[in-house]
Amino acid sequence: MGWFFVVIAALFELVGVIGLKKFSQHKTLLHSLLFFGGFGASFVFLYASFNYLQISIAYAVWIGIGTLPLYL
Repeated sequence: MGWFFVVIAALFELVGVIGLKKFSQHKTLLHSLLFFGGFGASFVFLYASFNYLQISIAYAVWIGIGTLPLYL
């Protein structure tokens, strides 16, 4: 269950990054919801994963998945 939460948190982190890019270009309510909602949900799911995994492992995997699209 912990790994599921980490993967979901990483996907929401990507939504937050996309929202940040769009919000910096055009400041609309939808873009701000993507930005704040994406990062907010990401932190909620990351925090939930701490109940099942060690913090250091969950955080490292979350960061790794979040930076993976930069190298693709």
